[in-house]
Amino acid sequence: MNGIPIWVVMILLWGGVSSLAWILMQIKAISIFRRVTWSTDLPIEGTTDLPALSVVIPACNEAESLAGALESLLVQDYPDLEIILVNDRSVDDTLAVMHRLASSDSRVRVLDIQDLPAGWLGKVHALHRGLAEARGELILFTDADVHFGPGFLSKTVAYLLGQGLDHLTVGPEARTTSFWQEAANNYFGGMFCLGLNVADLERPGGNAYAGIGAFNMVRRDALARTPGFPWLRMEVLDDVGLGLMLKRAGARTGILFGYKELWLSWYPSIREMARGLEKNMFGAICRFSYLRLALLTILSVLFLFGPPVAVLQSFALWPRLLGAVALAASAVSAWFYHRRTGGNWWPLFFAPAAGLILLGIVLRSGWKCWRRGGIEWRGTFYPVEKLKEGQRVRI
Repeated sequence: MNGIPIWVVMILLWGGVSSLAWILMQIKAISIFRRVTWSTDLPIEGTTDLPALSVVIPACNEAESLAGALESLLVQDYPDLEIILVNDRSVDDTLAVMHRLASSDSRVRVLDIQDLPAGWLGKVHALHRGLAEARGELILFTDADVHFGPGFLSKTVAYLLGQGLDHLTVGPEARTTSFWQEAANNYFGGMFCLGLNVADLERPGGNAYAGIGAFNMVRRDALARTPGFPWLRMEVLDDVGLGLMLKRAGARTGILFGYKELWLSWYPSIREMARGLEKNMFGAICRFSYLRLALLTILSVLFLFGPPVAVLQSFALWPRLLGAVALAASAVSAWFYHRRTGGNWWPLFFAPAAGLILLGIVLRSGWKCWRRGGIEWRGTFYPVEKLKEGQRVRI
């Protein structure tokens, strides 16, 4: 490269290296799509000889979503089912909705929490209290906006038992209302799967762990071998933290993709998505470190813009070829997803571009944390020092 300006060399290396990273990421994504079991491939199981199942649902100001989500549970054909609704200091009509639902079905019980002990995140405390009330051999922790397809509980319990698992988590379908929100959801889900290496969850002796708030099913005896929710009392990623805690205790974890059978409307808009993720994105990804936030910003911009730069530059052929292969790999990954799920493949193809939306959300989360000195969640303020002390998940 004698005689070539250094800035041209830097552009070529940037485009080439980032394109190669894109290619490897898409190959890994396709591998995950192929290796992870999809719930739609599981047989519908009979409802006999299944252990007692307790479903714990914490809710804070979720009166609008709770009734519809709970109805999908009440119509399940599971033979021995109880549902524990935990009201976490709601100031809307959530508690009234809970009591109305409980009065119409004896399987539903209501636990009302009005005070939060010091040193606890509200949701983690609600999960802890709900677990104390549960009687089932199996416990399912889920959220107040999650909908279940017919027979979903029976088939997932049968899968957990058949595979000899202690913990089963299921990735839901996140339904959206706009193209770019769906693209951002796809990028978020892809980074989650890649970051936690979910395809290796069931590999014997592996270190991979995961947990998804929409569906975390555990055996009671496996939970008894862990320190319990007090160990997670200040963990903003409580769902992933549950998976970590179980893995540390020697539990066997499995994962399913629940597309079409487990779904939720994650957020109604990108604006609401930014507000909803404000509480945990900075801590989860950057560990409340502004140096990490700066590095993440630089690396993300380099990674996301690299392949287009490689294709558009006119200095050398090899970066253009790598950039074109990177874009083609994104198309193949999106096509594979479309073939597997029937979902729209265009938002997945543009998911890397939507990574800028997620980066903006992380930056907003960091700025809010810096301005306040902590996070505001469910009406309670938590200083960043306490959050750092209680953080267990290190992605």
